[in-house]
Amino acid sequence: MTNIKNKLKKIYGFVFLFRSIVPIYSIMIDKSLRELAMKDLERLEYESIYNNLNSIFFFNYSLITNKTYRRIFHYRLKRRRHLILLFMSRIFLPERKDIDMWGDIGPGFCIFHGVGDVIVCNKAGKNFSVYQNVTIGKNYRKVVNGIDTPSFGDNVSVYANSVVIGGVTIGNNVKIGAGTIVTKDVPDNCTVVGNPMRIIKHDNHNKA
Repeated sequence: MTNIKNKLKKIYGFVFLFRSIVPIYSIMIDKSLRELAMKDLERLEYESIYNNLNSIFFFNYSLITNKTYRRIFHYRLKRRRHLILLFMSRIFLPERKDIDMWGDIGPGFCIFHGVGDVIVCNKAGKNFSVYQNVTIGKNYRKVVNGIDTPSFGDNVSVYANSVVIGGVTIGNNVKIGAGTIVTKDVPDNCTVVGNPMRIIKHDNHNKA
């Protein structure tokens, strides 16, 4: 069944290849962009496809069928300053208007059930996960060293309807539970829940 599904994805991607020709060209000329795009895609597909000979088909298929991944890739294009390619890609692959993102976000970035997300961060490490209706942004009352937006470590998950604002620092391997309001720093290896926020420290270093 898996093999049949993968073959159908390849056929679908090949038929609509013309729509993705600009993104495919961009990852061919920019190796670092290709690495970022494939690491993001690897998490989306729940399987390791990086360096797989068929990865280009998964890339094309995901751009066509998954508007959230498409929005992330356009964000990558913008961060790499491929503005002409970004403009051309948007003509054939219109992006979601209800997801906004700014900041330096590492590889393995994934948005699940992406609806109504505002992601304005200072930086985020690898494997950053965001769910629906999340707000990450500025708080002028919480400015740290001139930074008024959050910074995230590696392997952080921000679940649905959560809010993280201000120049706070979120550590590695952190889960921010659904509906949580975060306005303070969060250490490594813990879960944050509630409003006001409550930190649950984990002894075992489970990744988010």
